[in-house]
Amino acid sequence: ALYVMNSPFVQTQSKAWAERLGALPNLDDAGRIRRAFLEAFSREPSDMELKRSNAFLDDFAKSAPAKDSDAVAARKLAWQAFCQALIASAEFRYLN
Repeated sequence: ALYVMNSPFVQTQSKAWAERLGALPNLDDAGRIRRAFLEAFSREPSDMELKRSNAFLDDFAKSAPAKDSDAVAARKLAWQAFCQALIASAEFRYLN
């Protein structure tokens, strides 16, 4: 679990995944979250997971480091962290 959370490889893959999700046309944040859950877990997020995911993205973007005070850059960092959190989750790591 620590490797997944701290690995440069996982960080790079999380960034690439976040960029790919961000490039999907005609999707809002909720649509991108649904897409991420489908890709990571082969299922839709529950209503609570969707709500918490949106809250995570908003909170992370608001608390982004000062050098990333640009709203667009902060939102990109939030998506990267979100993707990394999905990869680090037990549901992603273990086959049910």
